[in-house]
Amino acid sequence: MNLQNYYEYKQGLLHFNRETASQFAKQVAGDFNPIHNVDARRFVVPGDLLFAVLLDRQGLYQQMEVEYTGMVTDKSQLLSSISDDQIMLHDQSANEYLIARHSGEQCHDKEFITALTKAYVTFSGKTFPHILVPIMREHNAMINPDRPMVMYRRMSLTLNSCSAEHISLAYSGAQFDVNGRKGEVSLRFDIVSDGQKIGHGTKNMVLSGLREFDQTAIDTIVDRYEQWK
Repeated sequence: MNLQNYYEYKQGLLHFNRETASQFAKQVAGDFNPIHNVDARRFVVPGDLLFAVLLDRQGLYQQMEVEYTGMVTDKSQLLSSISDDQIMLHDQSANEYLIARHSGEQCHDKEFITALTKAYVTFSGKTFPHILVPIMREHNAMINPDRPMVMYRRMSLTLNSCSAEHISLAYSGAQFDVNGRKGEVSLRFDIVSDGQKIGHGTKNMVLSGLREFDQTAIDTIVDRYEQWK
């Protein structure tokens, strides 16, 4: 995975175009959300691509929490502001899009960073329907079938080691908090190398338009998603 194929960095500005960002979503992340389609009216750059570029350009730390505070489009021109414990992506008007807080030692092993990035993006792309649908069924709540909305809010990870091979992520449980028609899902995962746990993390998403779970309606959403694929 050559990330330089999926973004541009010129004169201190980070930029994405629709074609390559959409390719990353579909071909790398396995994310077929229509907001990442090239012809989407409100095109949004995948959050997983922002995370991957962040690690590629700024490095990986033992503890990281990444918060998505704005939607990046093909029109966005992003700057990086770096302090001792924080990295921020913002535009020239000071609008914030991503905040990454970090602590612990920095990992400089490029192969490890690439392997972890691939593993996380692969796991993240399988969120819907493989993980989210059973969670919604269990809690008798589901997204609006006419306007399914799932927004990536934040992710975090903690590493015990920055030296490993054959990295994968294993789903380890979830928490679903429902507040009326909105809800927040926190997915937990273990970071595994050759059968050994070397870290853990979470992925948080906001769900809107919630209503009582309906298997027929959710089947329609999943069928539509499979057709997009």
